[in-house]
Amino acid sequence: MRAAEAPATRQGLVLAGLDHINQGITIFDRRLRLVACNRKLIELLEFPPDLAKPGTHFSAFMRYNAERGEYGPGDPDEMTAERVRQAQSFQPHFFERLRPNGRIIQVRGDPVPGGGFVAVYTDVTEQRQHERQIHEEKIGLESRLRLITDAVPALIAYVDRDLCYQFANKGYAEWFGYSKTGIIGKRVAEVLGTRLWDEIGPHLRRALTGDRVSYEYENPLPTGLTVHARSTVVPEIGEGDEVVGLFVLSFDITEQKKAQAALIKAQQMEAVGQLTGGLAHDFNNLLTIIIGNLSAMAERPGSAALSDMLEPALGAARRGAELTRRLLAFSRRQSLEPVTVEVDGLVAGMVRMLRRSLKAQVEIVLSARGEPLFALVDQSQLENALLNLALNARDAMPGGGRLSIATAAARLDEPWGFDVAVPAGDYVQIVVEDDGCGMDAATVSRAFEPFFTTKEVGAGSGLGLSMVYGFVKQSGGFIRLDSAPGQGTRVTILLPAAPPPRDGADPAPPARPPKARSRLVLLVEDERDVRAVIRRQLTDLGHKVLEAGDGHEALALLAAVEEVEVLVSDVLMPGGIDGVTLARRARELRPDLAVTLISGWSDEREGGGGFPLLRKPFDAEALGAMVDR
Repeated sequence: MRAAEAPATRQGLVLAGLDHINQGITIFDRRLRLVACNRKLIELLEFPPDLAKPGTHFSAFMRYNAERGEYGPGDPDEMTAERVRQAQSFQPHFFERLRPNGRIIQVRGDPVPGGGFVAVYTDVTEQRQHERQIHEEKIGLESRLRLITDAVPALIAYVDRDLCYQFANKGYAEWFGYSKTGIIGKRVAEVLGTRLWDEIGPHLRRALTGDRVSYEYENPLPTGLTVHARSTVVPEIGEGDEVVGLFVLSFDITEQKKAQAALIKAQQMEAVGQLTGGLAHDFNNLLTIIIGNLSAMAERPGSAALSDMLEPALGAARRGAELTRRLLAFSRRQSLEPVTVEVDGLVAGMVRMLRRSLKAQVEIVLSARGEPLFALVDQSQLENALLNLALNARDAMPGGGRLSIATAAARLDEPWGFDVAVPAGDYVQIVVEDDGCGMDAATVSRAFEPFFTTKEVGAGSGLGLSMVYGFVKQSGGFIRLDSAPGQGTRVTILLPAAPPPRDGADPAPPARPPKARSRLVLLVEDERDVRAVIRRQLTDLGHKVLEAGDGHEALALLAAVEEVEVLVSDVLMPGGIDGVTLARRARELRPDLAVTLISGWSDEREGGGGFPLLRKPFDAEALGAMVDR
């Protein structure tokens, strides 16, 4: 009895063990009769319990499923017969089935020795949902990553070992004139073109050896614009330490290159201005001597022949003085008298004058904002700058054309790129534009340089635009020149805006007082020949003169001679005491002392200091007017 019960007990243990497995299990014999199944199968596939009896034919399970729609629409007999034929082959099989209730069942069947097969049913619904969620998140992440790479201000690409593009962001593709999808699969040499490939190819070949490389290059566009980029190439190292591809990160540095070029140009202009100003200062001293002596000779009776020689010499010397004045304007060392100017009114007045003086075939168009615009500038110098620009425009339109002058208020919230970066603030903008022959890039780059001109010899000094540049910079403004061959020229000027003047804020200057009596003048000048000319001019005016060669000697004379009433001093002098310092110390000693400073630079930085300033070279009349103030 115990021997007979042993198999049944073992079978019960097996079935009890199968019921604890979290997967459905069926075992069919070679006649497709059910040998065993567990409780999870009934729960998972929702079979009625009577089907789970040993001996139930496989077809009964298939028919039950077909009739309840597990296999979709169709004839239940045909669907059942088809599945029975497949089971009779006793071949391994694996598939997943979506049940009508939305659950996903994975089925794995394997034959067993002696015939029959065992099948395992697993509910993978949550697993597939999780995988789908991960996949969707991956797709979303890739999409966001593509958006990010397209939005960042960088050019990003990846090329494989064969130097074919496998990825490029929008910026990189458009940089070379492709779409993101159009560049994929193309070889780098094809995208770059022959010229760029010859330049960049060696860097990429070096990167393929495992080196990280960086380089810069320029890319001329069909529009005529040249763009610049800086690239870093990082190798991707695969198994076996082999390079499998290259990551390319590039940045558009066109604006940076422009800023660097503008800075270098500004530094060059500053250096040229320093040199030009120094030369003008020395020439002014020489011209002071020449004009002073020639004027003195011309005032003395002599022969007609001598007079005929003096007048051309004086004329030439005065033209030299005008040339140095222009050089000082460029070097920003001219003497300015800034006042609050209503710009629209000034420009309108200039346009009326230009319409009378320019060629009839030059059409002048004025475009103003309609509301007063105020800037703190030297009025006459602004008029002179507009005149120079108008004359240049006229010369660029020998057959006639259109000259437009526009004014506007400009409020900058961020820096602009002119000759240098323009700080944020309020400005008055003046644009002078013509539709003449224009200039190429090389000419534009040198247009503000003194003595540079494209006109024929004798047709111009090459100082017109230089004067405009110097005046604008000395006035605290900014200037930009835009031009191209056949497209005309546009000059844009920004001047710092000023508040409207208060009523009565600019009273008329007082009338010049009558000529004073003869006074004792202390003349301080380190150049002996210049000092001799000025001394003679003062004595011819009726004044008595004491002389000093530097500030130390002058202070000693002021302390010793109380009768000195007027101090006339050069600004730049050796010995550690310049003219401004001397004037201030003299006023401390003698508060009622009259002071006049003279300078060949006429730079406000070393000139004014609150004292009257007379620019060299000058004549006796100008000197007398200053001394008699």
